Amino acid sequence: MVRSDANVCVEETDKEQVRCHTDSNKDIDNRVHDIKRWSDNLKDELKYNISQNHDMMELKERLESMIKSIEKPLEIAQENLMTRNTRQGVELVHDSVEESLLKEVETLRKSEDKLLEEMDRLNSQMTHLRAARHEIELDIRNKELAKKTDECVKILSTLSSEIGHVEAIASGMMTTSTPTSWLQNTQALIQRSQEERNSSQVLYTDISRTMIGCADECFAIWYETNTSFNTRICETTNAKQTAEKQLQRIKTDIDNLSRHMQEVRKAVEDKKPLLKLAQARLEKRKQRPAMELCRDKAMIALIKEIHSLKTAIDQLSHRLENMEVTMSQLMKSKGTLEHDSKLKEVALFIDREKCLSLRLTFPISTFKETRHPKKRGSNGLSESRILR
Repeated sequence: MVRSDANVCVEETDKEQVRCHTDSNKDIDNRVHDIKRWSDNLKDELKYNISQNHDMMELKERLESMIKSIEKPLEIAQENLMTRNTRQGVELVHDSVEESLLKEVETLRKSEDKLLEEMDRLNSQMTHLRAARHEIELDIRNKELAKKTDECVKILSTLSSEIGHVEAIASGMMTTSTPTSWLQNTQALIQRSQEERNSSQVLYTDISRTMIGCADECFAIWYETNTSFNTRICETTNAKQTAEKQLQRIKTDIDNLSRHMQEVRKAVEDKKPLLKLAQARLEKRKQRPAMELCRDKAMIALIKEIHSLKTAIDQLSHRLENMEVTMSQLMKSKGTLEHDSKLKEVALFIDREKCLSLRLTFPISTFKETRHPKKRGSNGLSESRILR
């Protein structure tokens, strides 16, 4: 009876041990399967995260390049303002070109500030995205280690050399998680990475639109200023040509007046000897004696001749004085027009050669890149996106 009960006990404990060992192997297989499945999910999310980070790095490079490219047109606009301050006289005027240049400097600085703000947002978002990626990478390494551990546990047998004396394990052995918390932690890591990727995609679109907007504004004010320069150059050229035509007419008038004045002076000089002769003849006739000193026709003729010559000389001298006044006015006008023409020539040289010639090197290639962002998808891989 005792022997029979012992045999039954041995058989039952053997069966229980086999059942427990089978259940343990099954549970280990299930656990390995769960680890592999969620590890694969993490790896997929890691690929999307890395792809998203690559896109953000590419965007950062374009943003840095655009910020650097703005420095050149800003430097040119500021140099144009300083150069145009060297104009002189009436040409040193607050014109439409100066207004456009001031507006251009303001626009470029505002665009630079906007892009720098976007760079701060981009760096912050990339930090969050990398943090999510590092958490996933750590969890993947932990799961790979746990998977290898469970696979090793499964193949252990009573003959394995790793088996040694092991103290009895209490049922309340310390653990760091339960299957539920383990699953929730993995899902939370994936969810956080997805949220950061979604935030990154939204930011990518916002920054791209900001870059396009800044490029449009910079292009618009750049060519608006160039148009103002061309208009001003045309106006100055026309004004210079008009001044030169007036100057040419005045020079012709001066030449004609100069010849006429010479003729008048000659006429005055020619009449002075005749006047002296008439006066001498009259004075000589006054020396006639007694009754011979008669107011005869000859004397009257000499007096009339002297009066006529004096009147002619006075009229010609007065006319000469008027011509000299006119000549003085013409010479003054000539000097004013020559000075004005010189100022316009200097202004044209400044606007056309020193300013506008520098404005043909706008960094258009860098700005064009803002209109062709890398195509991306909601999952971080390839998917067409049109920003504008």
